[in-house]
Amino acid sequence: MASATTATMVAAPRAHVRAPARSRSSAVPQGASASASTAPRPAAASSANTTTTRRPVRNVPEAARRPVAAAWRSGRFSRGATTVCAGAGKEVGSAAAAPGGARWTSAVNSLATVMEPSVVESILDEMLPAHGLIHRGMLANGLRYVVLPNNVPSERFEAHLEMHVGSVDERPDEQGLAHLVEHVTFLGSKKRDAWLGSGTRGNAYTDFHHTVFHIHSPTCNKDDTYMLPNVLDILYDVAFNPQLLDTRIAKEKKAVLAEAQMMNTIEYRVDCQLLQHLHWDNNLGCRFPIGKLEQVNDWESHKVRDFHERWYFPANATLYVVGDFNADVPGVVAMIDKAFGAAKSAVFEEGAAHEGVARAATATAAAAASVAGDVAAAASAAAGAGVVAEGGVAAAEGGVDGVGAAAVAGAATGPLRERHPVRPPVKHAYGCAPGSSATADILARAAAAAAAGVLDPYQAMVATESGVQLFQHEHLSHVSFNIFSKLPVLPLRRMGDLHRTVNQRIVLLALQSRIQSRYAELEQEHYKRCELDHSDSAREGCTVSTVTVTCEPLHWKYALQVAVEEARRLQQCGLTVGELTRFKSAMMRDSEQLAQQAGFVPSLENLDFVMEHDALGHVVMDQIQGHHALSRLDHMICLEGTNEVARELLGFFAEYGKAAAERDPLGGLTTAIVACVPSSTTDNAGVEVPFFINEQEVIDVLSADYGEVEPMEDVFVPDELIADDELAALVEQLQPRIVHSAVDAATGVHQRVLSNGIRVNYRVTKNEPGSGFLRLVVPGGRTAEPVGMGPGGIGAAAVGFRTLQEVGAVGQWSRKQVELVTMQHLVMFEVEPEAEYLFLDAAFAVKGGLRTTLEIVHLLTSRPVWDGNALERVKDIYRMFELNTQRNLELLTHDSVNHAVFGDRRLMDPSREELTALELEGVVAAVEAQLAAGPLEVNIAGDVDPAELDDMITRYLGTTTPGGAADADA
Repeated sequence: MASATTATMVAAPRAHVRAPARSRSSAVPQGASASASTAPRPAAASSANTTTTRRPVRNVPEAARRPVAAAWRSGRFSRGATTVCAGAGKEVGSAAAAPGGARWTSAVNSLATVMEPSVVESILDEMLPAHGLIHRGMLANGLRYVVLPNNVPSERFEAHLEMHVGSVDERPDEQGLAHLVEHVTFLGSKKRDAWLGSGTRGNAYTDFHHTVFHIHSPTCNKDDTYMLPNVLDILYDVAFNPQLLDTRIAKEKKAVLAEAQMMNTIEYRVDCQLLQHLHWDNNLGCRFPIGKLEQVNDWESHKVRDFHERWYFPANATLYVVGDFNADVPGVVAMIDKAFGAAKSAVFEEGAAHEGVARAATATAAAAASVAGDVAAAASAAAGAGVVAEGGVAAAEGGVDGVGAAAVAGAATGPLRERHPVRPPVKHAYGCAPGSSATADILARAAAAAAAGVLDPYQAMVATESGVQLFQHEHLSHVSFNIFSKLPVLPLRRMGDLHRTVNQRIVLLALQSRIQSRYAELEQEHYKRCELDHSDSAREGCTVSTVTVTCEPLHWKYALQVAVEEARRLQQCGLTVGELTRFKSAMMRDSEQLAQQAGFVPSLENLDFVMEHDALGHVVMDQIQGHHALSRLDHMICLEGTNEVARELLGFFAEYGKAAAERDPLGGLTTAIVACVPSSTTDNAGVEVPFFINEQEVIDVLSADYGEVEPMEDVFVPDELIADDELAALVEQLQPRIVHSAVDAATGVHQRVLSNGIRVNYRVTKNEPGSGFLRLVVPGGRTAEPVGMGPGGIGAAAVGFRTLQEVGAVGQWSRKQVELVTMQHLVMFEVEPEAEYLFLDAAFAVKGGLRTTLEIVHLLTSRPVWDGNALERVKDIYRMFELNTQRNLELLTHDSVNHAVFGDRRLMDPSREELTALELEGVVAAVEAQLAAGPLEVNIAGDVDPAELDDMITRYLGTTTPGGAADADA
């Protein structure tokens, strides 16, 4: 990656390869998409950003907050517009390719008792509406552009130039060259240097399937210069007029080598292992963007120039411009034409590869016909090309390094080079159900291609069920099992596609909730976590279903067994009525909240969202369109249909190892299993011992017979955590009131003091309509802990406060009930013990979520619930982190510096010995003492009504009794 921060006139850290990241963590991408997930899958890229890593999602799956509204939201969900590439050009299965008819059979059948089949078919076959403000076009030289006006933040815009070339396009002796060319072009531009200090920030990254140069700029700089023409000129200069000097190439080769050393962490190695085994069938498993260092060091300068000449041409680029332009769209298009119109079209040399050109042009026409839903036209075009590919889309053969061609009128003389119609240009082995139409379609197309004598390098294959691959390393501290099923991308274009996606999301949310509840209910105190995902990846050109189980090494078998058992229960018995009602309701609430936030999404998030969706061939809707579409489907999400999706979605995991004749015909196959394990661990006495595991043991746990599967019993979920009559009785008894009220004129902060001493500060803001944020501040923190070890010694406040969250229960309600209530009202909690305070943070939807949040604060401070097993699980997490720190040079250095600077053990994570000394009674006393000492402070910011909030804080917070806080009047 190349990077420069123009505002400071200094090059920022330039080389962070976003490369393999198959182990991402925060919960689910937010917004619109046909993906369904409780934890987004990792991605692979060599980029301007560091690799993202997993962090356990606490309390309630974030997936519940961002269901599938196909709404417009921040690139957190992989769905796009109508470009034929990646998944769009690889759609498998005749039912998926053809609108109407058999495509919606299961949905029609599941609704047969409540709706006329013709009505269901008509609704599901409707095209989803495209975002009305996005403007797309193409210059005469073939360069595509996308323009989206967006006023958040005001007076700023984003301009990203995407070159459709990445590491999978490299030849065997060019591994890493795409990344090096990115460095040399971006940092070798004189025009970029000329605008340093103008308030712009620039960077670049290389991925499997593309290279992106991006600039974030004020609309006018500090000298009142209008920046859009200058930024466009910079991007033109970077991509199409760079100075590929020998001195710059030599300098950037050193930068790339240094970057490779910096990113060679254990997390990166794990990601490489996951990608290598998931994509054993193509170059995605071995052509990582950082490349091979021995090749980088040996390349002569002409290799860089040749690669740039081969791939950097207008028809192989797409420009995205999003933001506050101070100009209308035609004006922006005119500026784009002025800046990029001079770039020369790339033309095939006379007599070279003309057969490939013709085939590729026809293939492009076939792809366009398929996107339009014209199967007959697609088939005709494919026949004309002599190429058979998946989903009625012909794949280009020939061309120069696989680059196809299409005619762009008036751009140049002769056949033009064009972007490859399949991005990334690889073929996949899919884990489709053996008896499914998708599998039959793949086999039929392969047979037809063979009969016609056509070699299609992108013809999909049908995978066989995978064994287990083991990655053992001394720097790992815990065990993780990653079970994958690779599938073709099914474009999100019609209402039926959205219907399928909603059902997928509900299934994953239900399974995630069930597994985590089982883990919490066990009489074992060790850490276990399961994350689920089913989402599309533009950079990989496929959809991947993933189950990831992470746990303490000594109890791995039971952690994996619980996940298998719950997957089988859901696949065979389905959801309960209550589960479907709750999860569907949560998705509708989230969709409504997203619609409220239309017009408030930052330009960068919008741009990333559109770029990803374009690469996948999906329709982009804004939040309001997405909410409207989802609302129309609300009554069409039924138990029978959702349970059928569960059979389809979970078969690869729930039925692993079964003979084909015994499998559910809807379920797919596991295409890769990667177990990442440490070489040693600590036993129950704290002694480090060798850790052994073999592939057959994992297979045995995944395929074992655990007895008859019983249906899940429904859980009672209250509408509120504090009943109205209970609250009324507390109000009558305690007579809560606001004893001090003020508004700070400078900040607009409302300041309140309640009669029980709790201080409340809040500010009304419309930055995220319908949303709110709360922070509970408990004075004391780590420095209130004793200075020595003991039952309530060092670590008691930190470990105790995290134990409250791990318990998850409040008042009379169980963890499961609280999780479901918070999910229903889109509430997320997190705790953080700091030096002088204990913090509890909450994000919530104001409608319904504000009350739930205040109820939890009330119950947590007045009636906290404690559990010894939860304490041991938290201690186990601390032990795992300590072990990981000892095996990670960066973390160990950071820890050593903290020891040297602070010296006070209370300002650092408790050691293994200090953790062992802690007991439940001690941590309870430590936390409850800080709650009682007060004064507690609650800070709220969000789209709230002051009068309503004053009433609610008086009733819910004014009636809390945190250990008998002093009366403010005293």
